[in-house]
Amino acid sequence: MKKLFLILLGVILLSDFIFASGNNIGSDVVLNYSIHTSKWYPVFKQASQFIFWALAVIELIWIFSIKAIEGSLELSGIFAQLIRLTFL
Repeated sequence: MKKLFLILLGVILLSDFIFASGNNIGSDVVLNYSIHTSKWYPVFKQASQFIFWALAVIELIWIFSIKAIEGSLELSGIFAQLIRLTFL
C-alpha cells in the first residue's frame, strides 16, 4: 500500500513537471488527444442525444400507458407527471 502511494505521488509530481515546461511530450499528448477528440466527439454527442431523447419518450409512453390502463389518466395527472419528470 505504501509503495502504491509513493508511485502515485511520484506520477503526480512528475506530471506537474512535464506539463509545466513548454514544448514537450506532455503538451504533444494533450494536443494529439484534442485533435483526435474533435473527430469522434460529434458522432458520440449526436448518438448520445438520440439515445437520451428516445429513452425520455419511451419513459413517458410507459408512464402514460400505465396510467391509462389504471384508468387514472387525466389532464392534471399528465401535467403533474411532466413537471415531476422535468424537475427531478
